[in-house]
Amino acid sequence: MGFDSAASWWFALALPAIAAMYLLKKTYDRRTVPSTLLWERALQDSEANRPWQRLRRRLLLLLQLLAAALLVLALTEPYAWLPRSAGAQVVILLDNSASMQAATARAEETAGSGPGRTSPAAAQAEKGGPTRLEAAKADLLQWVRKEAKHSRFTVIAFGEGGPESVLSGGTAGELEAAVGSVRPFYGRAAYEEAVSLAGAIAREEKEAELRLYTDGQWPEPAGWPEGGIPYTVVRAEEKRTDNISVVQFGVRSGTSGRSAAGTASVKNWSGREMELDVSVYADSRLAYQRKETVKAGEQKTLAIGSLPEAQVYRLALTADDAIREDNTAHAFASGAQTSRALLAGEGNLFLEKALALAGVEVVKATKGETGYVLPDSEVDWIVLDSVAEAEFRSPEWQTALAGKPVWYIHTGIEGPEEPVPAGIYTVAEHPVTRYIRLQDAHIASVLTGRVPLWARPLVRAESRPLIMAGEENGRPRLLFAFDLRRSDLPLRPEFPVLVQNAAEWLGAAKPGQLGTALASSAKEIPLSALAADAKWVNTDTGEEKPAHRTAGQIQVSQTVPAVPGLYRFVELDQQGKEIRNRLLAVGMDGRESNLSKAGRAAASDRPVTGADREPDLAAGTASRTADGRSAVPLMMAAAALVLLAVLAEGEVYRRGHSL
Repeated sequence: MGFDSAASWWFALALPAIAAMYLLKKTYDRRTVPSTLLWERALQDSEANRPWQRLRRRLLLLLQLLAAALLVLALTEPYAWLPRSAGAQVVILLDNSASMQAATARAEETAGSGPGRTSPAAAQAEKGGPTRLEAAKADLLQWVRKEAKHSRFTVIAFGEGGPESVLSGGTAGELEAAVGSVRPFYGRAAYEEAVSLAGAIAREEKEAELRLYTDGQWPEPAGWPEGGIPYTVVRAEEKRTDNISVVQFGVRSGTSGRSAAGTASVKNWSGREMELDVSVYADSRLAYQRKETVKAGEQKTLAIGSLPEAQVYRLALTADDAIREDNTAHAFASGAQTSRALLAGEGNLFLEKALALAGVEVVKATKGETGYVLPDSEVDWIVLDSVAEAEFRSPEWQTALAGKPVWYIHTGIEGPEEPVPAGIYTVAEHPVTRYIRLQDAHIASVLTGRVPLWARPLVRAESRPLIMAGEENGRPRLLFAFDLRRSDLPLRPEFPVLVQNAAEWLGAAKPGQLGTALASSAKEIPLSALAADAKWVNTDTGEEKPAHRTAGQIQVSQTVPAVPGLYRFVELDQQGKEIRNRLLAVGMDGRESNLSKAGRAAASDRPVTGADREPDLAAGTASRTADGRSAVPLMMAAAALVLLAVLAEGEVYRRGHSL
C-alpha cells in the first residue's frame, strides 16, 4: 500500500483535538431538589465545571474519531498493489537522450586490481560502469523474460526529427534485437511528441500498457496521456549526479593573425567541488593546459591566451564526472583577424575606403611590363577592377584565380558596352544583395556578351544583368558588369553595405568552416555548382556517412551527424574528385548536462507529478503497474466510509446515546 499525498497525514492532528474537546467538556450531575428557590447558581457552576475528567467510552466520540481518521486517509490518496500480469500489447518508451549516457558509478568503483586488468569491462570501468541507458536496457529485457514472454511489443525511442519507432508489434525475441539497436541521441529530444505517440499507440491497442524507461532528466515538461492507460515508469540507475560541462567556447584571432585568445565557460552541475584539467589543442597540437577548481553549482569563465594560429581549436576537460560527451568543444577563430584582398586595377578610392570599412586589408598588385604582378604575401580573395583579360592570363594568375574567390568589376565578360535603360532594377535574394534596393541609382553602361557559365543574375536592368554571382571549382565568384566610376553607386549610402556583403560572402570561403551545430539538427549548407555527391567524415575515426539526398540530388538542407565531434563535409564532382571540404563542430544538447535534479523519487513507488518537474508527467486517469502488480486507488472507498461514519454519527446524536 502507498500514499500519493503523504503530506496530508498532518490532518491527523485533528483526532487528538476531538478527544481534547471531550476532556474539556462541562458536565452536570443529576439531583432532585424540593424547590428552585433553593438553587444556588454559584455553587452549582463551581461544582459542575470539572475539566480534565476521565475520558469515558462514548459511541458518539468513537464515531467522530472514526470519521476524522477516514477523512485523513482519503486525503492521503491511498492505493494498494494487487497482482496483475503483463498486457497483451506493451508500448515501451525508451529514453535514449544525452543524459542517459551518464555513468552509473565512479571509475574507481569499477576498476580492477592492478594496471594490467584485461577484463572485457575494462573500457567500461574507465568511464565509471555501464551508462543509464545500458542499465535501462538490461532492466527492460529482464522484465520481459520474467513477466512478459508472450506479449507483443512496440518500442519508441528519440531519433532525428522526432520520436522513432524502433519496433512495432514484435515478439520478445525481436524486442531484444530492437533494444540493442537503440543508440544514444545527443540532439534536442522531442519529449512531448514521444509521449504523445506512445499514448496514441497504447490507446489503439486492446489490453495495452505503457512502460517508460528513463532517468527523469527531462528539461521540458511532457504531459502524460489521458484515457486510463496502465503505465509504469521505471527509473534508470541514478547513483551519479555529479557532472561538469563546457557551456561555451570561443577563440578570437589577434590583429597579427599569428596568435589568438580564447574564452571558455564551464559549469559544475553537481553539489560538490570538482577539480579538472583544462587543455586546448590548436589543430592537433597541445597549446594550453592548466588545472582548475570549480565550486558546487558554479559557472566559471576561463581566459585562455597565447594560442597559435590554427584552423580549429579543441577544448577538453578532464574530470571524474558522469557524462564525458559534454567535456569537449570546438571553435574556429573569428573576430579581430582581418580578411586580406588583392586589388588589381588603376585604383578606385571609393572602393578602397569601402573595403577598409568592411574590415578588409587591401593589398595592391603592382603593374609590370607584362601585366600585374602577384605579391609574395598570402591573400584570401582577389578583386579585379577594370583589368583587361590579357593582363591575368599568365599561368601564375590562372592558378591564383582558380584557388581563390574572385570579384570581377567591369571585367570577365568579352563584348561591347551598352547603355543601361533607366527604370526600376530587379534585385534577387542573395547574401550579396541583403538590405540593397538600388532604386534611383544611375549606371551609364554595362558589358554585354557571353557571360561565364557560373554566373547567376542578382541585379537586372530589364533583361541586362548588372551584378552576377556563382561558384567555379567550389570558389565563389562575383561579377559587376559595369564600371563603378561611371555610376553614382559609390556615392549612395547603399554602397558600403553592398561592399560589406560582398566581402563577407567572398571572405567566408577561405579554408572553409561550417561553424557549430547541435547533433541531429538541420543545417543549411551552401553547395558548389559542380558538386555531384557529398559525405560527412569524422575527423577522429575516419567514419564516413553519405550526405542527405532527395530524388538523387544533394540537398542544401542537411541533417547534422548524430554523434558529437568534429566532421568534414566533403563535396565531390561527377568523377568522385574532391572539390572542397569544410569543418563542422557537432555538440550535444547542453540542457541534458544538468543531472542534479534527477531521481528524487522512484516512479515505482509513486507517479512523477508536476512537483518533480522532470519529467512533468501528470497522472491523469491512468493507473500504475510495477513488477507484475497494479496500483488500485482507494480514495473513493475511503470517502464512502467517511460518509457512512458521518451518517451513523448523526443517527446516534438524534437518538441520544445509541443506534
